[in-house]
Amino acid sequence: MSDRPRVAIRTLGCKLNQYESEQLREDFEALGFVTVPFDAPAEVYVLNTCTVTHRTDRDTRRLGRQARRRCPDAVIVLTGCCAEMHAEELEALGVADVIAGNDAKPDLARVAAGRLASRVPSPPDRRDGDPERLVHRFPDNTRAFVKVQEGCDASCAYCIIAAARGPSRSTPPDTVLRQADLLGRSGHPEVVLVGTHLGAWGRDLDAGNAELADLLRAVCDLDSVGRVRLSSIEPCEVTDELVAMVCAGGGALDPDPALPGGGKVCRHLHVPLQSGCDATLARMNRPYECALYRTWSPTSPRASRG
Repeated sequence: MSDRPRVAIRTLGCKLNQYESEQLREDFEALGFVTVPFDAPAEVYVLNTCTVTHRTDRDTRRLGRQARRRCPDAVIVLTGCCAEMHAEELEALGVADVIAGNDAKPDLARVAAGRLASRVPSPPDRRDGDPERLVHRFPDNTRAFVKVQEGCDASCAYCIIAAARGPSRSTPPDTVLRQADLLGRSGHPEVVLVGTHLGAWGRDLDAGNAELADLLRAVCDLDSVGRVRLSSIEPCEVTDELVAMVCAGGGALDPDPALPGGGKVCRHLHVPLQSGCDATLARMNRPYECALYRTWSPTSPRASRG
């Protein structure tokens, strides 16, 4: 065993999981762990799982077995959406020591370290008293993700994420700004605002009238932040103000405060269309029809929040 215990973390699925895996990495490192690749020997393996498809469920089982074979005495931790939705099935698999849903992620490093207490000294938790668990860096990425929202209130017929992630919860704007500023000052030239249902940001906040465009503009106002990108967003939630910032942007290396968003917003929108058939969209319980894509305008009644 090395002088410091080793943790290996593997992420499946969405950008939200990627952000939370970086939180987990820093949680473990604050406890004295050193991070190693998932295919290397380690004292703890963490698999941050996804359950959007059968393939990701299969990958969870496969990677869990591989980690157990690689280091039979290691602590194997399964977390994320597959662990949230299929805990009994994963427990029956017999490879995991800890199976924890999404809400348990803030405590996972301490739980895993507790399993090693008889073998590894337990240094003080350097993140103790830091409830926000801000991420300082994405060591393998140029882009850095900023989690601004989690969960979903929609009831799309084909989607399990609302059950796996729970209802929509917005990250308070002050926390978002602190996170974006920290990542910008750490050297990341671009931050990406991510969430389960990104366009729902702000609806559950006390102010009641907060809009994603307000948050995006505030992030762009940070001197430490260069480029800003939006992750996936529903077509009916792309407003005039968002369009203005995207059109004025391009991720300018020399921002212009006179432009909407300071010219910092990347000219990129990822807007989902699950089917080109209105009947299929209706069965999916999607909130739009194909005509919205053919004639879409952010000022149209279909594009309103209501």
